[in-house]
Amino acid sequence: MTPSDLIKSTLCAVCIAGAILPANAESEDKHACAPQQVSVYFAPGQTELTRASKQLLDHAQTSLSKCGIDRVSILGVADAQGEDSLNERLRLERANAAEAFLTSDGAIHSNQIEVILTSSDINGDGQPELMARKADIHFIPNKTRRATT
Repeated sequence: MTPSDLIKSTLCAVCIAGAILPANAESEDKHACAPQQVSVYFAPGQTELTRASKQLLDHAQTSLSKCGIDRVSILGVADAQGEDSLNERLRLERANAAEAFLTSDGAIHSNQIEVILTSSDINGDGQPELMARKADIHFIPNKTRRATT
């Protein structure tokens, strides 16, 4: 195993888009009902969420608790290395792991979740995706309902 492979295999959940971890309370309130995306990463061949991945998903759910979550899209991704059938299974199991975690406390129901699998590890610019062992979770808030605290 090369040093690069070791780094990639130990990488967990580090990518956050949107306002999931705001710098201050004012910023948090401003983005409370904005759609959010969290990407959780997996070691090669793995499909279990790490503790850090679970914390990111928890944080995203909590940050949207004021308005509720209308729906969630989960994109399961695997890189192009290995057999197609193995990568198909990895994409599905990674997306399913995220779905199982999100529905485990009952705040999000499976009928609110859409699972999408992609066979591409090419980004929007046509370049190879460097970290394609992941699940991208898109949280769409319910802007018409504000939860009471």
